[in-house]
Amino acid sequence: MSTFQDESTDCAICLEPLIQTDGNDESENNIILKKVLTLQCGHKWHYDCLVQQLQTAQSMTTSHGHNQRLIFTGCQCAKCGRICEHEELEHLKRATDRLRVKVDALLEEQLQSDAPDLWKTICQERGEDLGQERIEDHGKSAKEKLLDEARRKYAFYLCSHCKEPYFGGTIECADEFALESTSAPPEQRLCTACAPQSQVVCRNPQEHGRFLIWKCRYCCQPSTHVCYGNVHFCDSCHQRNSERVQEMQHHQQHLQRNRQVRPPPLEPIPCSGESCCFPKRNRASIYHDNGPSPTDCEQVYSCAFCKSSGERGILHMEPGSNNLLVNPSGELGLDGWKQLNRRMSWEVEESELPLNTTTTTNFVSSFMDCVMVQEVKLSQLLQPP
Repeated sequence: MSTFQDESTDCAICLEPLIQTDGNDESENNIILKKVLTLQCGHKWHYDCLVQQLQTAQSMTTSHGHNQRLIFTGCQCAKCGRICEHEELEHLKRATDRLRVKVDALLEEQLQSDAPDLWKTICQERGEDLGQERIEDHGKSAKEKLLDEARRKYAFYLCSHCKEPYFGGTIECADEFALESTSAPPEQRLCTACAPQSQVVCRNPQEHGRFLIWKCRYCCQPSTHVCYGNVHFCDSCHQRNSERVQEMQHHQQHLQRNRQVRPPPLEPIPCSGESCCFPKRNRASIYHDNGPSPTDCEQVYSCAFCKSSGERGILHMEPGSNNLLVNPSGELGLDGWKQLNRRMSWEVEESELPLNTTTTTNFVSSFMDCVMVQEVKLSQLLQPP
């Protein structure tokens, strides 16, 4: 519990007194008390007001977060910004607490990717002085300070399929303008592991997400930015989109408040066809699909991790199953399969006979040297009690 003593007489949520009287201060029997909680930060609130605030925050985060970036301000004390901590509120914060832990882990992963040298230096500090001076802010270490800065910079979204948070760009891009052309419906707000584009070229997209090389949605160049949760841009198209948004904001300021103008879509750069050296989505296609479509114009070119790991040992297996998730019979090689044995892989032999599509056989490896697998996480399918 904080040593800070809150001397406020009113609840800052409902603006009603923390202690109500009937005007007769001499009689203690006339004092009507509403239940008041003192949070760990030291601030006082009506219990009912906090319950309503946390219930609203949990509903918005867990139910509607798939189509907007995750925001945890509803779980914070409105006076100091710290998370509302009290034993009587724990049952209201379980879902958002689990999400916050996962988002913090993603924050560290993103910082490690964007600023590896700084992150390594801070992690090696381990409480020691950095440059003979400990960086502090109200008792916070350099690592905590960097994480706070990252929380104000990075935007995270909730995958509409697996309900897990994932990195979706910066808050600056997410909040700069409500672009109708880039506001994806919930079914298209997918994390890297659930996106069908990543499963085509990567054996384990859940773990290799940061090694995937995505195509820019509006041209054929490899992307360097992700914005709005699921839109990939190269440097040039990201700059063009920023200029378009700024111009639209400038015009919007001169319009009446009740008038809303839909921003024009970003002009795609056509693919040059056979002279374009980047791989196509379909081997039979000559051109890339460039434009606003999230299904046709988003593509993963390759996975750097899968390419660098190589295929050391090869097992030749016949096509055997038709009821798995992705590439069940192996007609697309290793696409969609997770490699368990790092020292060994497999390849599928071409069948002399056409596959029997009515067959629904499956196979289970009962020995430790299982090589490849497709997984279904039951925790994502079963409802919690």
